[in-house]
Amino acid sequence: MVLRSLNRQRSGILWSTFRSSAGDGHSVVLTPRQVSDREIILAVPNDLRDAISHRIIGHCLLGVSVQHAITRCNMAHILTMLQHFQEEPYVLFMANSRSWGQRGPSILVCFKEGYDALDQLRAWLHALEIAAMWNARQTCPTASEIDDIVLLAHETLRKQFSCFTQCLVAAGWSAEEGTLMMGSPGSVIMGQAPSEKKDT
Repeated sequence: MVLRSLNRQRSGILWSTFRSSAGDGHSVVLTPRQVSDREIILAVPNDLRDAISHRIIGHCLLGVSVQHAITRCNMAHILTMLQHFQEEPYVLFMANSRSWGQRGPSILVCFKEGYDALDQLRAWLHALEIAAMWNARQTCPTASEIDDIVLLAHETLRKQFSCFTQCLVAAGWSAEEGTLMMGSPGSVIMGQAPSEKKDT
């Protein structure tokens, strides 16, 4: 049976191949059957993997509390990310180096009140893009370079996410709200200021 719904592993495979093909001048999104052939049975949900090598390149926790992030991240980084993601439905943080281990960065995502499944998908792809950029480096980034990587990956998502979701539908994927299976974030989420809330 070939599944057309998106989960973390499938969306990661799709985004990685989409991004790698973009350099050739045209974007490619795999079909559900092509992705089915690449899926790893019983994969760890929080692992970020390279779609070509299947190597783990990082880890991402979706739906953590800000309080948890504070225990894992530098305070200057926390404040920078809160400011940068002020208008977004999520905030992404990079855990301190002791959490990185041998398999890339450890990324934490807090969601704001009113987020939806597409916001979860975009946050997951943002984390995957960061991990890919991180692993392409020859040396471990400095604190300021870490912030730059997060912001550069954010700009990539801003430019390409809409095209990606359109290509998903064209390739036969179900990208509607009720068909995204990104998992259930933790119960503690951030509130939004009135000016940040989505229009209804």
